[in-house]
Amino acid sequence: MPVAVIAVDSAISRRKLVALGAANGSETWNYGVPPADCTIHSSADPTIADYDGDGTTDVLATTTEEVVVAFGARTGTEELRANLSDYGYTRPIVADLTGDGAREIVVVDVQGKVFVLRPDGSTAWTRSFSLYTNAQPAVADFDADGGPELAVGFVGSGNLSLLNGNGTRQWTLGAPVSSSIT
Repeated sequence: MPVAVIAVDSAISRRKLVALGAANGSETWNYGVPPADCTIHSSADPTIADYDGDGTTDVLATTTEEVVVAFGARTGTEELRANLSDYGYTRPIVADLTGDGAREIVVVDVQGKVFVLRPDGSTAWTRSFSLYTNAQPAVADFDADGGPELAVGFVGSGNLSLLNGNGTRQWTLGAPVSSSIT
């Protein structure tokens, strides 16, 4: 099922997340960002994943409402809404970051605050860097120790940080690419 962020028309106040039928491209469901919260960046690229392990595919997106929202992919039913401290510019990540065998939702907002949320929307941990970010974070076993880490890059400072699955900072490199990480 294709899912896209679209402008309904040229008006910035009319943006929505739309699920399209694979057979003919018809609109299956949509989520419109309320006009008061609508900007050109109203909704980040969505993530398609089974975030809660129930065997059904979901659509997750961050919006300029300063939330991350999960919808049932087939129905568009809102399943989860969790507050952020600012809008998210990047796609949410669904992964077992904490190493407890369950999936978490990992979101980094534009002010550099990392949110690691459980499938019920409760917070596993947060970490604030107070550095602007629009670079897509990544979860992987970067140091080959058998456990996942989170890599987060920042605009302006060019810093790159690697966090362990529990949120502790493993290291930060100052401007490893001598530029912004986008």
